[in-house]
Amino acid sequence: PRPRLARQGLRVALGLVLCISVGVGIRSCLRQPASVRFKGCVSDETLSLAGSPWTGTELPYLRGSVLPVDKKTGAVDDRLYDAMPRSLRAGDPGDVQTVLAIERGAELIGLYGGPGGRGGARVETCYVVIVDVQGRRVVGAQTFSAPPPPSESSMSVFMALKDRDIVEWIEGLPRK
Repeated sequence: PRPRLARQGLRVALGLVLCISVGVGIRSCLRQPASVRFKGCVSDETLSLAGSPWTGTELPYLRGSVLPVDKKTGAVDDRLYDAMPRSLRAGDPGDVQTVLAIERGAELIGLYGGPGGRGGARVETCYVVIVDVQGRRVVGAQTFSAPPPPSESSMSVFMALKDRDIVEWIEGLPRK
């Protein structure tokens, strides 16, 4: 009787593990990245507003839920979206009241080893334009840069921007 009871307990344990694994797998498959969920939700008009100058005569602000998008393609910037707290980011397309038009780039700030040296020193940059969708205007802008690379290196160096720096800035902005 004992081996039979042990086999039955093992079957129950394996069954529970299988159920939990399937549940976790289904949940992760159902969670779509923001770039899929928000595809096409930001109009060309809103993106074109991001090219308007910000006068800087008033303090930047956020209105409602925020969606960061690539300024050129209109696709969601998943990297920044995922770094933002849920309380700030839009949950679905109908929630979007502020668009952050993101323009990422890299700046060559020097070469290692002199002319024809061993590689370049680059830093990631990010220009953020805040667009109030309801007000249909630019209400803020800021440029961010990664920290400087080391002064010496035997190869090329790329310093990535910490998205947390951008998130801290937008978290500190007043809400309307």
